[in-house]
Amino acid sequence: LAWTTSAHAGASGPFAGYLASLRLYRENLESLEADAADSVAVDAHGNLYVALHSFADVELRKYAPDGSIVYDSVIRSCSDGWTAISGLAVDEEGHAWIAGNTTACLAATHGAVQGQMDDPSRPHGFVMMLDTSKPNATAPLYATYLAGVENRIAAIRVDEKKNAYVAGVTSSPGYPHDAVLGIPDAGARGRDGQ
Repeated sequence: LAWTTSAHAGASGPFAGYLASLRLYRENLESLEADAADSVAVDAHGNLYVALHSFADVELRKYAPDGSIVYDSVIRSCSDGWTAISGLAVDEEGHAWIAGNTTACLAATHGAVQGQMDDPSRPHGFVMMLDTSKPNATAPLYATYLAGVENRIAAIRVDEKKNAYVAGVTSSPGYPHDAVLGIPDAGARGRDGQ
């Protein structure tokens, strides 16, 4: 990371903004303590989003182009286990979609596709969406497991119409391939699939 930012210090355009964001993020690493940064994204405004995990908890930080932290939310797990984040996608309005896998309990929201895991000894994919445009809105607008059966999420993307697409694997025929992630408060919807 240090080599990349110093080697391209004279870069211009959006790439320079991205590198500057990474440099500022690196400077803030000391405050992350035991967190592990799993995924990053940069929006069209030059804001850097970092999704982290600490044991079973999930954290999302948003850095402004000047390096200041403008949003920070920690979503606590409700049981022991592990969590790993496999993807982060952001839209123009500051909605951040986090996808990952866990054996811990994450509190699902109203309208969740799957509210709980049937077998917490096996990993289950999850998706959550947070609104970073409101610094005090630190609870997820939407959080769900994707299925009661074992599955692993590998990536998430959001299109210009705010549809979220999730990719992953499962060996179970019971996985709901056509489930809709309905989020009435955010005005966004998405589909998940294998």
